[in-house]
Amino acid sequence: MVGTEQGRIVLCNCKGKNDAEKIANVFLGHCGPAYALQRHPNFSKTFLSVDNWTQNEPTLSIQVVDESLHCLRVQEPHGRLVACGSQNGIVTLIEVSDNLCVQEKSEKGLMNGVK
Repeated sequence: MVGTEQGRIVLCNCKGKNDAEKIANVFLGHCGPAYALQRHPNFSKTFLSVDNWTQNEPTLSIQVVDESLHCLRVQEPHGRLVACGSQNGIVTLIEVSDNLCVQEKSEKGLMNGVK
């Protein structure tokens, strides 16, 4: 999976025999470049992408440390733990509640319908 400067997310299949089979899907999700992609550790068809950072209000905000964070990584395969790396080199481990990492039965159908 790769993001392009045109805002597309291209899902590739390494086992494809020709160019048409190698490009499994193209998602048109952003007006500008897609800067980062991350698959969900439990649900491989679900992923997050990041574009131009123009979201003005946080969806969820958690104060981890006083300085800025530079990276994070979600635990695989469950997504319950998140490691955050700060500007000063401090790594903080956060345990996520079940409400944020366990998918309900009704949510699977909703996520499959997201385009």
